[in-house]
Amino acid sequence: MKILIIGNSSSVYVSDFVEHMQKATDAEVNVISPVNGRLVPDKRVVETVFAANKHFSRRRFVKKSDIYDICHVHYVNNIAVNLADILPKKCRKIIVSVWGSDFYRTTDDIKAKQKSLFDVADYITLANKQTLDAFDSYFNHKYHEKLRLCVYGLPALRIIRRFMLSKQKCREWLCLPTDTKIVTIGHNASKIQQHLEVIESIRKAGLPELVHFIVPMTYGSNNEYSIETVADRLRKAGFSFTILKDFMNPTEIATLRSASDIMIQVQTTDVLSGSMLEHLYADNVVITGDWLPYKVLDDNGIFMLKVSYVSQVGEMLTFAINNYEELCKENKDSKEFIWGLASWEANLKSWINLYKGG
Repeated sequence: MKILIIGNSSSVYVSDFVEHMQKATDAEVNVISPVNGRLVPDKRVVETVFAANKHFSRRRFVKKSDIYDICHVHYVNNIAVNLADILPKKCRKIIVSVWGSDFYRTTDDIKAKQKSLFDVADYITLANKQTLDAFDSYFNHKYHEKLRLCVYGLPALRIIRRFMLSKQKCREWLCLPTDTKIVTIGHNASKIQQHLEVIESIRKAGLPELVHFIVPMTYGSNNEYSIETVADRLRKAGFSFTILKDFMNPTEIATLRSASDIMIQVQTTDVLSGSMLEHLYADNVVITGDWLPYKVLDDNGIFMLKVSYVSQVGEMLTFAINNYEELCKENKDSKEFIWGLASWEANLKSWINLYKGG
């Protein structure tokens, strides 16, 4: 089998997907990425890098390529859309994976352009039923027969499950305070994580005891929203904090999740946050927004504290800290559901079936 992957290989979702699918299918995999990524070197995995604006070079490369059994687009952006007319001539099967922001955070005009790719796709995957239904409704069920539920696995889950590391030990390894509550704010450097609004809400509410904040900003930063802006706001609020800037591998991610007590996840839109699921699996109390499409978690009894506005986060955090010992036990019996929902062990088969059949 010969596979063409179109996506950003610096994303752990793309790199991890390539690793798992290549091993499972023994396929020859070519990856077209706008940047050098995190792919594990392998003679059967070849990465070709074209800058995001090099549309002509990218089109010429695909035109000259041999025929692929499968082309799989990870995330629907201009790079993929500009190849929509070529892919059917070079690929026997086309799979398009919608990640979430490429649907929820795009304008009607952009969605209209995306249709050229959806029209030629054999299958369109989404990660949860709520988002699939919203996508289906928006496009007036035009692509209904093409839609499939497929979830990217989370490698950190396997590590958390295997080692069951204590919070004390994880904090020592990460050089974090061992005598305070540790609260994680968001999971990347994007403005949609609403770091500044969260910090302001906490500042106004006050804290019932000493807290150390972790702010993961290892990816997603841009010129409009600097890491230093967030750091400055935390300093002015008088908070103890650590901002994480460097790429973290799955073992480091698992250690971080296990070190944390509480996660605040109130980004503006989402499909199903892998980082949040990892925190839940590591016995964190999660504070999240009731506007986010987490019905699959609600319907299966996953406990989360919900706010309707970011301004309510501070008061909810105070409640979570004051009642932490009771709240952190709420999901003790939910680990197997999260494992079944988000581990590679549970999800790889659905991807293999899609590749080999449909």
